[in-house]
Amino acid sequence: MSQIDQREMPELNAEWLEFDSREQPKQVTASEVGLEAKRREHSRQTLQRNTAYLSQFDTRLADLVEVRGSTVRARDGEDIRIRIYDSNRPKNRPIVVFFHGGGLTGWDLDTEDLSCRRMAIDGATVVVSVAYRLAPENPYPIPINDAWDSFLHIAENPTTFIPRYAGSADIVIAGTSSGAQLASIVSQLAVKHLQEQETQTWKVCGVILRTPVTVYAAEERYIPPQFRSLHQSWVPELEYPGRLTREDMKDNHDLYGVPSDEKRSPLAYPLWGNLTGLPPTFVQICGLDILRDDAICYVRGLTDAGVDVQSKKYEGLPHVFWVYAPQLEVSRIIEQDCVDGLNWIISKWQSEVST
Repeated sequence: MSQIDQREMPELNAEWLEFDSREQPKQVTASEVGLEAKRREHSRQTLQRNTAYLSQFDTRLADLVEVRGSTVRARDGEDIRIRIYDSNRPKNRPIVVFFHGGGLTGWDLDTEDLSCRRMAIDGATVVVSVAYRLAPENPYPIPINDAWDSFLHIAENPTTFIPRYAGSADIVIAGTSSGAQLASIVSQLAVKHLQEQETQTWKVCGVILRTPVTVYAAEERYIPPQFRSLHQSWVPELEYPGRLTREDMKDNHDLYGVPSDEKRSPLAYPLWGNLTGLPPTFVQICGLDILRDDAICYVRGLTDAGVDVQSKKYEGLPHVFWVYAPQLEVSRIIEQDCVDGLNWIISKWQSEVST
C-alpha cells in the first residue's frame, strides 16, 4: 500500500465526475443555517432520491421486501427506533444488524434504506437498521451505548422482531462511515462479551465495514504508533468540497464529544481495540477520501491479528458516493460488492455450521 503523491489530487472516476458536474450538492439556504437545518435538508433530499430510485431504477427493492418499524430499550430507558427489512426467507441465514453513517451527528434510517433493502433481498436475509441517538445532543458515549444495547437486545431476543427465528440467531454486524465505526466497536465488544459467557446462544459470524471511521486522524498523536506511517490520507489532496473535507470531519469528531484523554479508547475509535479473534470481515474503501487510510489501517490491523479479511478499493471515488448517486453504474458495482461480501461471510458461516 503506497502513500499518495501529495502534489496533486488523484484522478476522479469519469462517471462520478460527469454526475457531480451536473448535480452539485444542494446547500441549505442562508436563512436555514445550523445542524438541525442541515439534517432536515438531508432528509428531504434522501426521501426524494430514494423515491425516484425505487420507482425508476429498481422496483424490486420496493416489491420484494417487507419493511416495518419497532423499538429497543436503551440502558437509560430511551426507546431506540429500528427498521426491519424482511425478505421472508426461511430461517437459515444470519440477521444483519446495520448502523447508518452521518458522522454520528446526522443521517437517519432513510439514508441507507436502499442498501438495506438490497442486502435483505440479494443476501436472502433480514436486516435490522438501528437509529442510534445523535451528537451533539447525545454526545459520546451515548451513540455507542445505543449501538451496543440495540445489538445485544436483537441478538438475545430475535423472536421479538422475527418470530421464525425461534431459539437463536447469529449476526452479521454492518455499517457505513461512522456507522461502520460503531459496527467495529460493537464487534469487538461482542467478542469480549461472548468470551465471558458460559452458555452462548448467538454468535457474530461476520462484519461489513463500508468506508469506516476507525481513528481520530486530525492529530497524529491519536493514531496508534504502529499505523502512523501508513495513515497518509488526512491531506488536502483527498478532500472533496461539498462532500467531505478535513474541516467537516474534524467538526463531526468534535461534536461527538470524546474527551482528549479518551481519544485512544477502543470504545471511541476501534483502531485502538483488540482485533484478535474477530470474525471474517469485509471492508470497502474509497480512493478519493480523507478517511481512506482509516480503512486501510484497520485492514492491516485485522490481517496482522490473523482475522480472515477481504477488502475492495474504489479508485477516484469520494466518500460514500453511492448514497448520493445510487443510479450510477459505479454505485451498482459497490452495492453488489457489499452483497457479495455479505454472501462470502454467510458461506463461511454455513460451512462452519455444517461441519
